[in-house]
Amino acid sequence: MDSVKKSIKKPLALKDAIKLTKDKAINDKLLKPQKPLTFGIEFEFVVEIGEDDKAKMKTENLKLTPQDYTKVRKYVASMLSPVMKHKTRTTYSKIQENGIPDFSTWYVTVDGTIEKRRSRKQLSYPIELISPALDFSNNSICEVEKACKAITNGCHVDVNKSCGLHVHIGNHDNDLKWEDMRKFVAIVWTFEPHIVQIHPTNRHTKVQCCIIRERYLNKDEKDPNVIDDPKVAMKKIMRYKSLIELKQEHEVDHVCAYNLGKLITPPEGENADPISYPPGLTANKTGKTIEFRQHRATLNTEETISWLHLCAGLYKLAQALDDASLEALLEIWVDVLPDAKLQGLDYIIRNILCLPKVADFYKARGVVNDDDEPTEAIPIENGEAGRPQERRFDEITEAVVTFEQLDLNAQD
Repeated sequence: MDSVKKSIKKPLALKDAIKLTKDKAINDKLLKPQKPLTFGIEFEFVVEIGEDDKAKMKTENLKLTPQDYTKVRKYVASMLSPVMKHKTRTTYSKIQENGIPDFSTWYVTVDGTIEKRRSRKQLSYPIELISPALDFSNNSICEVEKACKAITNGCHVDVNKSCGLHVHIGNHDNDLKWEDMRKFVAIVWTFEPHIVQIHPTNRHTKVQCCIIRERYLNKDEKDPNVIDDPKVAMKKIMRYKSLIELKQEHEVDHVCAYNLGKLITPPEGENADPISYPPGLTANKTGKTIEFRQHRATLNTEETISWLHLCAGLYKLAQALDDASLEALLEIWVDVLPDAKLQGLDYIIRNILCLPKVADFYKARGVVNDDDEPTEAIPIENGEAGRPQERRFDEITEAVVTFEQLDLNAQD
């Protein structure tokens, strides 16, 4: 491709990048008091029920069948309700007067994309647990920890390669600023080769969470806009004029590791472009969060909270630095290759994002191996209530402190 700019410089060594990074100046800006962000989490897992589990569930009289999703969802909800600050529901039907779904509840739903391990003979139910919109506070973090522990203590759950952990980061009911979004994409473009070391390799190539760089570079070779020099491409990202322009070139949508598609207000009129925003959204229903899709499924509290803080840290960096300061930082790091000992990843998290506890967690955990055990689809009965079509995590509502008494034999 004559129009493609070729990289001619050798990648900068990690030790040289660290020497050039003015981390104290970055820290001074990043650690200034900021309004807490909001977040939401989607947990995907399989509930497995064998004969021993029926006794544990105290549902021996139910005679569960493979299609008893409603009973299993209600059981999962019953594990959460006694310990949660927010209410737990098994349907997604409550609408507030202004037409916006109720954000004050945890939802237990079914997700047809979740599969079971082929080797497992127990009855298997594909479950997605969706948090309410929460602010970044100790109480909210504690609620997430309680949810993970309640599920793992009360149910026999399995997470496999078909499951994921999705984190949404928002700014309360305010739009995420375009300038910050542009900077955020430049940040993940730069640090992605290191960040992917957190994830097993089968999450690098999974269709629903593609790596930004690879997806961009694997576009049609006839596309004259493709730039194979990471530094030049980063500088181009920093100069985009709109989110739609960025999305059209980098496809940061629902199959990307970082989904910005929900931030785009659908165009109107004859020139409306149906591919510039997610199907089913309307102008008054546009989401206001970034969705981080690449993490493997987990109900481990430390792993979940560490990833949550890292996701927020990447966006906070975009908020904290002006264009010139950020571009100078990214220009140092954009060509730095990841190392087997995760030293680059550790420095980025510890010294640039100012998250020492998160860095300690990943340093101790090390690389995660792939889960290659074969999986197969779990049949879902027609008409079975599934996950909500669209969930927002940007609005906080007052917590509901009374809980439903769930009748496992009742219908939704």
